[in-house]
Amino acid sequence: MKNSPLPKKDDNLLYRLVESGQLTRSLDMILRLALAFVFFWACQDKLANPKAFADIIAAYRVLPDALVPMAAVALPWIELFIAVSLVTKVWRSGALLLANVLMVTFFSALVFNALRGLDVNCGCFTTSPEHTGSMKWYLLRDGMLLTLSLAAGWFHIKAERERESGFR
Repeated sequence: MKNSPLPKKDDNLLYRLVESGQLTRSLDMILRLALAFVFFWACQDKLANPKAFADIIAAYRVLPDALVPMAAVALPWIELFIAVSLVTKVWRSGALLLANVLMVTFFSALVFNALRGLDVNCGCFTTSPEHTGSMKWYLLRDGMLLTLSLAAGWFHIKAERERESGFR
């Protein structure tokens, strides 16, 4: 075959990245750090304003009133734990699992309220009652954040499997 327009495998950077496992490890790191940033950003206002966050949780009408204050205090600390764990790689697998459980729960609560016709303040990144968006925006944004979380978990599992199999 005369001068093929396709590059040889050894000349193709993407091929070398995939073959070496570097692409998977890089995507694992990028997605993990992006998810850590989301959780760190999300916990800031909630930690500073637990009462306002409790009011937002109560508006969802999915928890009994007795559990709302506990959830308002615990959730931001769990989000901070997830963020720190994802950055430091301490308990990373558990943090990714917990992040995905929370993201599925948060998204499900939004969908549940949208189906009931309730237009709630998401409370994801601010506890300010004046800072309201549309339910469609919350569903779109949280759907993308759920996708980010699931992708981070998937690439972490893939990178770990490659590492265990000696794929370098």
